[in-house]
Amino acid sequence: MLKVISILALFFAGCSTSSPLLMPTAEGKNAGGREAIRVIVKPITTHGLGSEDEKRLGIDLSEHFTAFAVLLSNQTKEAISYTLSRTYLTIETEQEQYPLNEAESIQYYREGDDASRIILFPKSKKKMAKEIEKIKVIRLKDGDILPGDQRKGLILFKKVGQDHCKDVVLTLEDIIVIKTGEKKRFSFPFSCKSK
Repeated sequence: MLKVISILALFFAGCSTSSPLLMPTAEGKNAGGREAIRVIVKPITTHGLGSEDEKRLGIDLSEHFTAFAVLLSNQTKEAISYTLSRTYLTIETEQEQYPLNEAESIQYYREGDDASRIILFPKSKKKMAKEIEKIKVIRLKDGDILPGDQRKGLILFKKVGQDHCKDVVLTLEDIIVIKTGEKKRFSFPFSCKSK
C-alpha cells in the first residue's frame, strides 16, 4: 500500500510543475546616470503552503506563469510613459520572451503550452472565472505616470523551465520622459534558488 501511495505522489508531483523560484543575482541596472525614475521588481512565488504571494493575490500564479511584481515610481518633474511592448525576459542569453498580453495570459492560464494536455483535477468553472478576473486586474498596464505618481502590477510570462533558469534577465526598455523623448532602460538579473 505504501508503495502505491509513493508512486501516486511521484506521479502527481510530475504532473504539476510550477515556475522555478527566481532570486535576484545583483541590483537592477539602469543604463542612464542619476535617476529619479525608480523601478522595483520582485519575482512572484506562490509555491507551497503558506505562500504570502498566493494569500495576497488569491491565485497560484507559479502553477501557470513566471511572474514579476513591478513598481514604477516617477520622482521626476516630468510625466513619463511606459509600455509592455519593450519589456522582455532573456533566458540564458539565448531566448527572449515577451510578456503575455491579457488575451494571451488567459489562454496560457487555461491551456499552458499544450492545449491538448489532460488535466487530472480540473478547476470548477466558477473558480476559473474568478482567477481569470484576478489575472485581468493584477496585470501591469501601459500608460503615463505623472510626476510624484507610480504604477504597479504584475508582468506575466510563459513559465521558465527549471532546467533553463541559471541566467534570467528581466529588461524594461523605453520608459520615456514624454517632454524630452529621453528613453530609460532597466535590467534585473535572476537565477534559480539553489537547493
